[in-house]
Amino acid sequence: MIPRTNPRWRLFRIPRHRVELFPSGFVGVSVSRQTPLANPIVRHAVGATGAIAVAAVAYLFLDGTVQLAAYAVAAIDLLVTPQILKRAVAG
Repeated sequence: MIPRTNPRWRLFRIPRHRVELFPSGFVGVSVSRQTPLANPIVRHAVGATGAIAVAAVAYLFLDGTVQLAAYAVAAIDLLVTPQILKRAVAG
């Protein structure tokens, strides 16, 4: 956030980009404030990361029926998390 009380700060508006002139003279350019979850690769990576974590815990520490249930939770996490994140970004 740029303080409006300091006259040395200037903000120039460019469509989909923000160029800031800092007091040190450094000019920084940043892309729009779009969330990284808008990218489908990131959404699927989040689901895969959670599924891998659950499957690793199941493989290393669980056995029997509980291990199979944890594998089922990992599969559901892998399939459902990207869809939930897609709806969260859209809405």
